[in-house]
Amino acid sequence: MFLAVLAVSAYVNTLQNDFVWDDTQQVLRNPDIGGAGWSHFFTSDVWAFTHPGERSRNNYYRPLQMLTYRLTAQLFGFNARAFHGVNLILHLLATILAYAVLYQITRRLALALAAAALFAVHPIHTEAVDWISASTELGCGVFFLLAFYLFLLASRASAGGPAEQRGERFRTGALWVSSCGCFALALLWKEMALTLPLAIASYLILCAAGTPSAFARLRKALFITLPYWTVVAAYLPLRYHALGFLYVSQRKWVLSPSDYVLTIIHLTAKYWCKLLLPVHLNAYHMFDPVRSLAEPRALGAILFLVLAAAGVGYGWRRAPLAVFAASWAFLTLVPVLNLRAVGRNVFAERYLYIPSVGFCLLIVWLASKGIAMLPVGHRAWAGGCALTLLAFLYLAQTVRRTTDWRDDFTFFSRTLEASPNSPDMENGVAQLLRSERADVRGAEHHYLRAVALAQDRDPPEWDQIDSAYVGLALIYSERGQFDQALDALDKAQAADPNDNGVQSARGGVLLQVGRWREAEKVLHNALQANANDENTLNGLGIIAWQDEHQYEQAVDYFQRALRAHPASDSFNASLHNNLGAVYCEMGRCSEGIAHFQRAVELTPDDPEYRTNLGSAFGLTGHLAEARAELEKVLTVAPNYAPARASLSNLEEQERRTH
Repeated sequence: MFLAVLAVSAYVNTLQNDFVWDDTQQVLRNPDIGGAGWSHFFTSDVWAFTHPGERSRNNYYRPLQMLTYRLTAQLFGFNARAFHGVNLILHLLATILAYAVLYQITRRLALALAAAALFAVHPIHTEAVDWISASTELGCGVFFLLAFYLFLLASRASAGGPAEQRGERFRTGALWVSSCGCFALALLWKEMALTLPLAIASYLILCAAGTPSAFARLRKALFITLPYWTVVAAYLPLRYHALGFLYVSQRKWVLSPSDYVLTIIHLTAKYWCKLLLPVHLNAYHMFDPVRSLAEPRALGAILFLVLAAAGVGYGWRRAPLAVFAASWAFLTLVPVLNLRAVGRNVFAERYLYIPSVGFCLLIVWLASKGIAMLPVGHRAWAGGCALTLLAFLYLAQTVRRTTDWRDDFTFFSRTLEASPNSPDMENGVAQLLRSERADVRGAEHHYLRAVALAQDRDPPEWDQIDSAYVGLALIYSERGQFDQALDALDKAQAADPNDNGVQSARGGVLLQVGRWREAEKVLHNALQANANDENTLNGLGIIAWQDEHQYEQAVDYFQRALRAHPASDSFNASLHNNLGAVYCEMGRCSEGIAHFQRAVELTPDDPEYRTNLGSAFGLTGHLAEARAELEKVLTVAPNYAPARASLSNLEEQERRTH
């Protein structure tokens, strides 16, 4: 109960946060989350909905993450509070399991409880718990710890001698099978679970009793971990079938072998530094490779590893529990040290969720050794005060930092403050300034800065250059600077020739210019590359409606766009508005009214949508409702000409009626 209260106290205010960053695409704009069928999550990567029918482009095979999103959405709808609640529950379970594992290892209540308490409130976990898209860390952590706990129970039961009773043999076998099953589930949450057999082997070599010989311990470790490696052997073909590869390079670092080794050493030391001093936390750490042994950070990292190796050598027999705790942290970090596999955001705090279990055990063990030097009567008091002080400092920082995920603008602006040289964050702030704050000048400034920063990276971040130029093209087209917009799209296409969104944006600009045939050709090409791109479908719907008067086809395009973009945002509202207009032109105004009402519900301050709703009410003879809607428009925007014209027509209609 103490651990539950502590974990919930640290993160209960996350329930007030919204969807941010990748959450919007992975959850709100992911048609697979609300679609039919479940099996496709096991045969594709988490971003498969963005490239339907194409080969996978990333290493993210996490079917249980997507299944959890799907189940949460079905039970509670697309409610951010529900998704944050799931993360909070997963963290609570992981905290309790961390305690259970540590108690089984140490058989010391105070030691296990203190380490689990630090795990519950450690500020390094804020990204993993606060960010809905990081639920994969939590789910993997829960089943990783549960698999290890069941292994400990099975190992202890097996060590009790030959089981005479059939029921006892069955129980022991069930524990081993359950442990392997939980390991399989952890792998389906995240590939980081591959380190579990290494953690088990480390425990058997360092901490297992009854096998004094190092060679005997190693042989025992190999034998006992064999079932877990069998699970790995079954997982890898499944992963290969879904992705088409075991892993793919997500960033082409230009590094010599020595640079690569130095960078990994530095990265390892940086992760430990963040565990030791969880300050200056940031959702997007900029990371530059180490290219020379003479760099201070290279020398510092090497010194750290030398000291760590010396500590392991000294404590191998003297303090095996401490060595195991350190090895847990080192071993579970191994997957994220592959610079090419983890992508552009090389250093991420969320990757420390599982490693921090070993770190918390190590810190508490060291503290217990220090406290043991005090007089007996002062030990409990000193230990309690030290734990309370550290837990309070951790808790205060964790609670403060959870507000960084309040909403998109808060997240991007605060992260940009922490990483002012990040092209990703510059693009994020620019997009929000343009779409939500109507600050076009500010958006343009941030887009241009994103281009400059992305070009200066080594290697250049071409996808961010592409994204920035697409954003600039939208700004230029809104200003009527169509030649500049098309030029920006040419630059975007040059930066990332495979980005289908560039063609979709080009089709939109050509529509604004009135070059309908060119726009149609471009949009059809874009649709062949991605049949579920909402912008492409919307553009083709507008052509079918306004240029070709093919109303049924326009309805089909707009409805497909709605399925591809289910998020309740301004774009979704515009699609409903377009559908409403088409239905009214088809003489089906009752259907059109329903779509206009949805558009108004999503963006109540948009005068166009409410005017269209009022006009549709007038066409169906609901004059009172029509007047109410039009008067609402003129109250907010008294000079909005379409509303005045519609109200004048309505008054004429009322006179004829009377």
